[in-house]
Amino acid sequence: VGFGLSTPEHVRLVCRVADGAVVGSALVKLLHERWKNGKGRGEVVDFVRALKDATLD
Repeated sequence: VGFGLSTPEHVRLVCRVADGAVVGSALVKLLHERWKNGKGRGEVVDFVRALKDATLD
């Protein structure tokens, strides 16, 4: 499932009824806004980690 998912909470809810969740646009947007000249790398890593952790709840 993947349309409109943009937060770890969305992923957590979807993974209750599906085998996986796709969070493409939210990640691309964050990369575009934050990953300039290495800035925001930690924020992007934290976001991806939070999404992954949400799949395990």
